[in-house]
Amino acid sequence: MSRMSCRAIALFVVLLTIPIRAYGQFATFQHGARGTAEAGALTARAADASSVFYNPAALIQLENVQIQIGCGVDLLHADYARDDLRAFSSDSNLPASAFLAFHPVGAAIAVGVGIDSPVGFRHTDVTDASVGPGFELDPDFEAHFREVHPVVAVRLGARWSVGGGVRYLRGWLRDDYDTVLDSGRNPNTFFVLGARSARAETDGWSADAAIAFRDRVWGFGAVASRGAALNGIARIDLTVRHFGLPGAPRAGTSAAYLLEDAPRGLGIDVPPEYRAGIWAAPHRRMRLEGDVAFIQWAQAGWYRPREQPLCGAPCSTLLRRDWRNTISPRIGMDIDVAEHLQVIGGVAFDTSPLRAGPGGASLTPDQPAALSTYAGGITYDFAHVSLDAGYSFHRAGRSQDVSGGQLSSNSHVWAVSIRWRLPWAT
Repeated sequence: MSRMSCRAIALFVVLLTIPIRAYGQFATFQHGARGTAEAGALTARAADASSVFYNPAALIQLENVQIQIGCGVDLLHADYARDDLRAFSSDSNLPASAFLAFHPVGAAIAVGVGIDSPVGFRHTDVTDASVGPGFELDPDFEAHFREVHPVVAVRLGARWSVGGGVRYLRGWLRDDYDTVLDSGRNPNTFFVLGARSARAETDGWSADAAIAFRDRVWGFGAVASRGAALNGIARIDLTVRHFGLPGAPRAGTSAAYLLEDAPRGLGIDVPPEYRAGIWAAPHRRMRLEGDVAFIQWAQAGWYRPREQPLCGAPCSTLLRRDWRNTISPRIGMDIDVAEHLQVIGGVAFDTSPLRAGPGGASLTPDQPAALSTYAGGITYDFAHVSLDAGYSFHRAGRSQDVSGGQLSSNSHVWAVSIRWRLPWAT
């Protein structure tokens, strides 16, 4: 193995330790700047180390050692309106990913490993914004998970290959909210609030399988990914607060034990996903790809109890789930505009798992909305290094909660990646 290859692999291992977070949307479907610029449409034509995520079977099409390191900035803005209430929220983060692929020239087996952040979510619920004068109820939910994904690909012939891998996810969930423990007959007399924070660290396993076909001017690929159950026992922190006139009764604090003894389970399910795509080169300088993703949201459950002490016992209300499966089309392309320069673009539409009709389109902080994605970017190739820059704009469809409130959001994602193609010498 050459000294250059050893140094590159050592750099990749170091970068695996970089903290990774992702906010804004539940499941991240685009990784790396090139994937960002093509709106995630790389299932059939994955041609770099990010194949570890997009299609493990395509690793057999690479040669020698390839390394990809990327990061980006995700700027999220949400707007909620109900009657005379308007609320705004914004957030930003710096998601990162790293992929390594190894395929000796002529070998029938290729291996790879990736680390990324496939699940990231943060949301503050404003649908129950006010209980009385002087204070607010602000439920807040977060989920952050990193993933290590080793894969292997096997050549079946000159054009066919299969592959797959295991996915280990580890991270944490946090659910903060306030609930009324007691109040006076006259709301202006007093309120007793319990502020409950539940945090759970958990992990889970999943797996994927893939197939790829590649000819000179066209090809296709398909990937099936299992879901993952990420459930844990939460650590509870509780604070009791009083609001009212001076000398108002401070009764009701005994109800705090109902929050302390309430169920501590906290979890989410990552839904199973199936992707398929076809690419073609209508011109020697142009390549087009169309993908379809089928996501089984109907099998995804969320265990997040909200305790109701005023019921007189440590009872809980589980958030209702009645999601539907979704089908999401994605289109990407790249064009060679100069000897070393490519222009990239893509569009995607991710339908919402919310059901239409009365009671079926109600908001909660964790329900994904429909997303329209418009993306673009560039790639510049050197002898053994490529630089990618991508941008995507995500606009979520407007949703309505049971009280008539309207929520809309959008995010701007800027991403850069660097890719090394290194010869392998023994």
